[in-house]
Amino acid sequence: MALQTTKEDHTNANIEDALNNLNAQLRQIDEKYDLMIEREINKMYQQQVRLFMYSYDFLDQSSRMSESK
Repeated sequence: MALQTTKEDHTNANIEDALNNLNAQLRQIDEKYDLMIEREINKMYQQQVRLFMYSYDFLDQSSRMSESK
């Protein structure tokens, strides 16, 4: 009986180690993809800001030109 209990404890420890390793890998994947998504969102945001600023500058110049005529 003691031998079986030791074997079960060893098996449980192996399962626990495997789950801990899996959790660590999942955290790494999550961090990696969170960073990738964050970079993409920042890139898209910067593109939108540049487009907005370009449009604003264009409209501002157009209004100045029409006022000066």
